[in-house]
Amino acid sequence: MNIFKIIALCALTPAVLIATGCGAYSPSSNRSDSSSQEHEIQSLNSPQSSSKQMNSKSFDAFDALESSFQPLDSKSLSSAERFRQIKANPAKARNEIDFWARQLSEHALFLHLGIEDLQLKKRGLELHKRFEAFRKNMSDKTMNQILPLTRELRAYKMDVVNTLKSGKWIGWIFPSFAKHIVRELDYFVDKLNGVPYSKKQEVKFWDKINSDHAAFAARLLDPKERESSITAEETSMKIADIASNDHAGKEEAMFIKISLKASKELDEFNRKTQKGIKQNTVQSVIHPVLIDHVVREGKRSIEILSKLQKVESTKEDSTKDSTNQEQEAFDQNEEQVEQDEATQY
Repeated sequence: MNIFKIIALCALTPAVLIATGCGAYSPSSNRSDSSSQEHEIQSLNSPQSSSKQMNSKSFDAFDALESSFQPLDSKSLSSAERFRQIKANPAKARNEIDFWARQLSEHALFLHLGIEDLQLKKRGLELHKRFEAFRKNMSDKTMNQILPLTRELRAYKMDVVNTLKSGKWIGWIFPSFAKHIVRELDYFVDKLNGVPYSKKQEVKFWDKINSDHAAFAARLLDPKERESSITAEETSMKIADIASNDHAGKEEAMFIKISLKASKELDEFNRKTQKGIKQNTVQSVIHPVLIDHVVREGKRSIEILSKLQKVESTKEDSTKDSTNQEQEAFDQNEEQVEQDEATQY
């Protein structure tokens, strides 16, 4: 019995379906209350009663967040044009490929390990091996080879998604996990195509990814790890609530700040879990490769959100400097007027 068989047996509730998603990001408007959001993000070291916090409002946040993503079966997401040629500048493309080629390779491996259907299982292993071969021989001249390979991987993932959607049992893969890894692939392809993401879109994408990760952790920890499971579940809901709100103007800076705070707290939780798994002090069905995979993405989310926060801070400083200069000019003008008036008298 492999780890994914155990995963299914340990899934105590269907609540993991809250982590379902739908694809590439498209803006949507929801409620706005940044001050209440900051209050909502509590320390992960002090989990509260889950029965009180897992209310209908929290689940509404998941629905609102999911509705802000395009359906996975949108023709635009699978069009051949998206996988034809890298359009981003070489340095940007190389950075994305260096990170995501490994993640996508591991996606194929996870599906291979968790699927019992022989044909789908075989496809997963073949794609994993091909991604590893690409990574081994990757250079600036071979970067474009990632696109047709990624297109094949997307088709494979969508076959898994659609088969699970039909109700056919093919193995020990959560439908939400299959959708989650398609969403990450679509984001990667957007980056290679130079698709511009607003700060709000970028933050909302990573909030969704982190919310999913926390929800998965809640299902994969041993039932005896109750406190950690509750922490993961509550964190998933809090992050979804942050991302489901609308943010504009000054609230955008607060959105980035709160999301970064939540990402760092989740990263602390994930790293603690990672250490516990490797030292055998945390009981779970999480494979070491999977927790490393999640920690790696959490680290990247922090790096990206930190850069966005730095941009916002620079903008605020510039605004303050400009305001101060205007005030100084006004004060100097007032002083000159007073001097002129005094001279007249």
